[in-house]
Amino acid sequence: MKTYKNIEFEINEGVAIITLNRTDVLNSFNFEMADETIDALTYSRDEKIIRAIVLTANGKGFCAGQDLEEATRENGPNIEEIVEHTYNPIIGLIRSIEKPVVCAVNGVAAGAGANIAIACDITFAAESANFIQSFSNIGLVPDSGGTFFLPRLIGLQRATAMMFSGSKTSAIEAKEMARRLAREEGVFGGMSSGGAVAAALKLSETIEEGNIVCIICDRGDKYLSTDLFE
Repeated sequence: MKTYKNIEFEINEGVAIITLNRTDVLNSFNFEMADETIDALTYSRDEKIIRAIVLTANGKGFCAGQDLEEATRENGPNIEEIVEHTYNPIIGLIRSIEKPVVCAVNGVAAGAGANIAIACDITFAAESANFIQSFSNIGLVPDSGGTFFLPRLIGLQRATAMMFSGSKTSAIEAKEMARRLAREEGVFGGMSSGGAVAAALKLSETIEEGNIVCIICDRGDKYLSTDLFE
């Protein structure tokens, strides 16, 4: 079994569980955690006994996005380097892996953390979860696929408002936004923290590879647009 410093990884009855584990910084990404997450996703993609992937986190938060200590330190990476090294590969893997990727959000998901969550095929959120497009607070344009996925989940104007204001959206509010848009897509919200992880695992464990692989293989985001990877 693979072992890592910044994430936990296990395989349970054919389901790979990737758990972000930098709890002292709300699981914010630095290059080291990004490399481990990319490695775990790549291994899960290639390992034949794995039929589904659950992405979750330890502690009070799911992911606070980028570790600003890394981004602001002297001789640290600039924003372009961070996006190319960390977020583009993670989002690219989530959307291209020919297996279901299910996310269980246990707490705050901010910035890139929010957008990684909504890039997954299905997202479960605990009552304690909040989604924040916090990029505007530090003068950035949303990355990690946020401008691509969020308008399609909750509508253009609500997505724009979230991005402009950097306001907090609860799991219940996120679910209601998708419902108002009359879409099947969106966050499954309003359960306990442990319930979100349990729901993600239960769904993943019921997936039969032969029944779902043809859908996943044709995913490629063609039903949305081709501009995510361009």
